[in-house]
Amino acid sequence: MLKRASKSLYEMMGTHDDAPEPRAAVKVPRSGPPLLEDEGWIAPGRSVRIPVGYLLLGTACLLAMLALAWMGGSRSTRTLMEAEYAGLLSEQSLSPLSAPLLASAAPVVASASSDGQDPGGFLASGAEPIESDPRQPGMYYFVLAETAREGSLRMATFCRAHGLEAYVVGSKNTRLRKVVTLPAVASRDRKAEDVRRLEAQIISVGSLWKRTGEYKDFQENYIIEHLP
Repeated sequence: MLKRASKSLYEMMGTHDDAPEPRAAVKVPRSGPPLLEDEGWIAPGRSVRIPVGYLLLGTACLLAMLALAWMGGSRSTRTLMEAEYAGLLSEQSLSPLSAPLLASAAPVVASASSDGQDPGGFLASGAEPIESDPRQPGMYYFVLAETAREGSLRMATFCRAHGLEAYVVGSKNTRLRKVVTLPAVASRDRKAEDVRRLEAQIISVGSLWKRTGEYKDFQENYIIEHLP
């Protein structure tokens, strides 16, 4: 058989030296905003991963700062009220008309009585028996605590011994008693003058109460309206 000497048309077309070379890709400059790679590690649409431990640590630090701020504010309020009450007493001591008031507020040695009688002669200043309820409907009264009868009597006795007129009254829970103070106030507005003065006296006596080893200092007092 004769050997084919000529190439096929397909082979001849693929071996031409003048065949055009493939065109290289041309890099066209990008118009508009820069690429994300040029914008740094923070860019729109790019997610940032923060370890959970950092979040927990930051939350703990924030809570600690809030707690310290609250403690500082509470301590400042207490100091301010004590100073206000001390100033009130000093003003009263300079006035000759305040002698009967200071005499009635002088501390007396007293101990709680289980029969509800006046323990230390506090009735001489015009107060009612310690377990009576002189409250009037529609008026507002400070409540220092709500606890068992023996604790309430001890607290009210201490308040009376330091010039704060206190009473042990009933509670919705028959096993507990409330310690309330007189005089009554016209509203729950803590900014009212009569409320501020009485609360300053309560805070001052409460600080003395806590120094005796008790866990309360009357900071958690609240005001309720006495309903008929």
